[in-house]
Amino acid sequence: MSDEKIAEIRKRHEEGGIGKLPMAALAEAHADRATLLAEVERLRAALEVERLRLAACDVVAMADTPESAIEARQIKPDYRSAALSRVARRVDEVIALRAENEKLRDVLRRVSVHPSGDSTVQIAFVSEGDTVTYPVRPQTTWALEVLIEFDKVRREALEGKP
Repeated sequence: MSDEKIAEIRKRHEEGGIGKLPMAALAEAHADRATLLAEVERLRAALEVERLRLAACDVVAMADTPESAIEARQIKPDYRSAALSRVARRVDEVIALRAENEKLRDVLRRVSVHPSGDSTVQIAFVSEGDTVTYPVRPQTTWALEVLIEFDKVRREALEGKP
């Protein structure tokens, strides 16, 4: 509806003559209102879909095990999005890194370094309950220091220190 017609309707309304408007102008105003209301409803529905897509991203992002990731991804196709796919990929990467971290921590739990008084280092490795010890004679002092530092870092990692 044009600004001129809106101004005309306002003027006649203020003059108390709204009933004198031509029926065509009233019908057009009603059609414009219906069109706008339909557009508002369409936008509300689209907003609700986007809200659910955002919620789907949050649900998938909270998955922290392979099983929970599979369960979290049971989402209706309407609520899938490119952002959801990216979140799912990152979750998979985090789960894989966590598994790799746990494997490395397991190795660290089974290895220990013990300096001996005769410039050797005893490296112990526990496997299936048996402990195997390897005497190592570093060729230089710095190599001995590296092994001792490795053991310090290993112990801190197992204690959860950065």
